[in-house]
Amino acid sequence: MRASQVLLVLLLLVVMLGGIGFYTDLSDLTQQAFDFSWWLLFPALGLALLNYLLRFSKWHFFLAELGQKVPAGDSLRVFLAGLSMSVTPGKVGELLKSYLLARTSGVEASKSVPVVVAERLTDLLAVVLLAAWGAYSLGYGVDVILVALALCGAVVVFATWEGGFLWLLDRLSRFPFVKQRRTSLVGLQRSMVALVGWKSMTVGTLISVVAWFAECVSFYLILHGLGVSFSLGNTVFVYSLGTVAGAVTMLPGGLVATEASMVAMLAELFSTPKGAAVASVLLVRLCTLWFAVAVGLLGLASVKKRLGAKKTSDLVDNARHHK
Repeated sequence: MRASQVLLVLLLLVVMLGGIGFYTDLSDLTQQAFDFSWWLLFPALGLALLNYLLRFSKWHFFLAELGQKVPAGDSLRVFLAGLSMSVTPGKVGELLKSYLLARTSGVEASKSVPVVVAERLTDLLAVVLLAAWGAYSLGYGVDVILVALALCGAVVVFATWEGGFLWLLDRLSRFPFVKQRRTSLVGLQRSMVALVGWKSMTVGTLISVVAWFAECVSFYLILHGLGVSFSLGNTVFVYSLGTVAGAVTMLPGGLVATEASMVAMLAELFSTPKGAAVASVLLVRLCTLWFAVAVGLLGLASVKKRLGAKKTSDLVDNARHHK
């Protein structure tokens, strides 16, 4: 990540920690940590890992849909490396995967960038579907759901409306950066058309639904490890809607927005004690977001070894210069 992005993440963490100190009694939070059944972290982390593996299967499926036969080992390394960018704004840092895939398997960016976009689109659709029933039955979060659906719709329209895309490209071609990349951008748009077809979107979204449901179950285990009696249905709603809220803000990893919305729903909507609400959200984010970053760094190190690069940071820096 760039220094400015690192500073933004640190600033958001400071804001979040300040908010926690203001919102809840720190002694109560400490007591929650002592009372937590820590052995439950293992199945919680296992479910998060299942999420990543399922999403990898979707990534590999999308590549195959575009006719890219990438060795499973290289594909997995590149996918996991992308998780290291989970705390970049809107996860745009995951475009690192396009550069790494080009280096390891010779796949053109016009074939891999659409896969990254389709991944994000189907992930957002999946958490919207998981949150939708709770939002409808409780009358809470419907506005967030509608914003997310509007974003998904905008991506699909932009991907499929070739005339509109070419019109915009013609206008932007006055800029040298765009003019030099016109051919690859046209190829990128055509690849997106293939990925937003009914087959790809249906399969991709269904895989994502199962993947994100696994993380909802992880949250369910953590809540019960804190002694909070909470139904699985409500857990799915809180976790999914919180994830949607974080996604639509485009903040790095959804930081602050995701945590604040989940804590608010637990405490205000379901009368969960504040200390338990904050502790559960911090623990599930440790087991999902920050665990993803850790797994991603291991994946990045594996790609470094595969390419014989001297430094892991060199891969990120080179990717930035080849955009």
